[in-house]
Amino acid sequence: MTTTTTVRHKLHEATDKTISKAQATVEFAKQAERLGQYAPDQENEATGSTQVVEARFVTAQDPVIQTADGSRLPSVPIKEATKLNRLKYILEGHDPSESEPASGELRESRDGTIHGVRPNKDDEENQKQRTDAPLGESKAPTNTSPLFPPVPARRAAEIAWKKYHTGESEKLAGTKEESGEGDEFVPLEGGPDELKCDIRYYARRVGLDCEIFEVQTEDGFMIDLWHLYNPRDYDRTHESDRVHHAPDVFGRTTSCTGVPGSRYPVGRKKYPVLMIHGLLQSAGAYCTNDDDSLAFYLAKSGYDVWLGNNRCGFNPRHKLLDYSDPRMWSWNIRQMGVMDLPALVSRVLSETGFEKLGLIAHSQGTTQSLVAMAKEQRPEIGDKISVFCALAPAAYAGPLIQKAYFKFMQVISPAMFRVVFGIHAFIPFMMTMHALLPGKIYGAMGYRVFSFLFNWTDERWDRDLRNRLFQFSPVYVSAESMRWWLGRECFAKHKCILSTREEKTIEEREDEEEDRSQSRSRDDSEEQSDNARPGDNALDEQKRSSYRRDSRRARFAWYGPHTPPFALWVCGADDLVDGRRLLRRFERNREPFVDIVHSKIIEGYEHLDVIWALDAIEKVGTEVRDVLWKTAPEEARNVCRIPRGCEDIEDFYQRSDNLREDATRQVDVTAGEWSEKGAEQIRGSEQICGRDGKGYEACEAEKESAL
Repeated sequence: MTTTTTVRHKLHEATDKTISKAQATVEFAKQAERLGQYAPDQENEATGSTQVVEARFVTAQDPVIQTADGSRLPSVPIKEATKLNRLKYILEGHDPSESEPASGELRESRDGTIHGVRPNKDDEENQKQRTDAPLGESKAPTNTSPLFPPVPARRAAEIAWKKYHTGESEKLAGTKEESGEGDEFVPLEGGPDELKCDIRYYARRVGLDCEIFEVQTEDGFMIDLWHLYNPRDYDRTHESDRVHHAPDVFGRTTSCTGVPGSRYPVGRKKYPVLMIHGLLQSAGAYCTNDDDSLAFYLAKSGYDVWLGNNRCGFNPRHKLLDYSDPRMWSWNIRQMGVMDLPALVSRVLSETGFEKLGLIAHSQGTTQSLVAMAKEQRPEIGDKISVFCALAPAAYAGPLIQKAYFKFMQVISPAMFRVVFGIHAFIPFMMTMHALLPGKIYGAMGYRVFSFLFNWTDERWDRDLRNRLFQFSPVYVSAESMRWWLGRECFAKHKCILSTREEKTIEEREDEEEDRSQSRSRDDSEEQSDNARPGDNALDEQKRSSYRRDSRRARFAWYGPHTPPFALWVCGADDLVDGRRLLRRFERNREPFVDIVHSKIIEGYEHLDVIWALDAIEKVGTEVRDVLWKTAPEEARNVCRIPRGCEDIEDFYQRSDNLREDATRQVDVTAGEWSEKGAEQIRGSEQICGRDGKGYEACEAEKESAL
């Protein structure tokens, strides 16, 4: 007597036989791509075609995959192999039932276990093998062995990646195996951390790789540009193509569709991002926290990440000058801004073929960028930048500048400064120790020295990685550049990078007068509220806004119409620089040509926490990722892959000539306790994004009512 399940099984076989060749062609192509080594858009002349043509059963349990060129790939689950062969037989006009693998021998052990593959007899048996079958009726899958369970249908890269990222299975759940995005990252280095000063070593530990380009500045310095890439979807640039070009910048014609030889096809390109490091550091500071490193996070999100190093760094080089030549060290922050930064930006654009890039900078990197974009320096560089993301922006000095050991440097004359610190590199003995001491000892010493000098702690860092954090610092810098920071003439005196001490005093008076005027207006408005007519408050607000947007302030602004939009992340417990003061400058509309697309204060964060804190990706990295994509030019977005996490972004930045964009300042208090200093400095238009999301005035009202 024929059972219902047997009928269903026969109908299924009939369906397989009657499936159209057109449908089989589509299904076979999908299955071949699914099981292939690379997706079609990842293949090139070197790889050839890696798509599969059939599954060859070495044994009844081991179907290996044969590619078009006769090569083999590791075995896949029997179900996947059988599906591939069945579709192949339909295309060739054969009976698909002939594609079924031959049954192998079975072995029964003394405990009753059956080793080997038991053929499926009908769907009734399959029903019992379902994971949701009744427990009493369920059986182990027929292709399962307790000693040799089947290998899942993954590429080898995915297996390694998943093992490396333990505990992240939830993140992998939405991965599409058929997307062909090459989104697996295979760790290429492993084992205990060797504490190397080697960016490529740490990139390979997380499944990325790095290549180094040599860049020549317009004044003849040779600087390093590091490029992060996924070796699964990018061919390493030939060494001869990574040497320095002529010292001219922005000379090569670029296009958003890519220069000849671009390694990414249209629609699969990655938007370029350039990252600049801070004082006494190299770009390796962005790459020390494994997958929580900002550079690695952005690279894995889908950006084309380039890491720029300023002049001298670990290996001082010049086209003509020797290390001992004093002219080799005659430079400060301005040369780093107007020489190094344009050279790096130009080379990235030349290599990627885009018209613009996203610029990310930390600490001193923000200083040289802010200096370079100033009206009197090199404002045209702003036309090459889609957004400037400033982490711990260093435009105004913090209270740390008043420390006794820094005050000493401000007291001595420039001539005495040169006598004490020389006219070459600044304390080169530090780099000598870097080369001689073991990494563990050097890292421990480096932390203690920097902690003492700059008054920061490792409270929010991964302390197991602390020694690694200091492997990429310090680097060679000129004594002249440190004199600019700490000497009696420049930053330490004026406590600002682009305004004199006197100008700061005038601005403070104007701010106080404006605050008093607005306070009087609010008081008058409250007194007349009973008799006020509809629209009065709106008119008053419009009047104040008009005052804030006074176009006459453009005359004294640092920046002109070439300036890109800014996004700022300020550390709330940063004593080294005063980021709040810079935010206030923008909020007072002293820079009418600068659009602020994002601004945030992270209370409790110290100067290095924006790149090294355990939660830096959550509080900074994801927002940087989104801002980069929101501000990318439309023509670039049309040819680039969408970064992971940015799929739902629809509100893109559009520059307006009539009204400057000014994002509401946010304050995140979840990184540390709310400080009295922070509370005093965020009055006004700030929005607190903390534990309860309440505004500052509401919090103050609650405190008063409690008293």
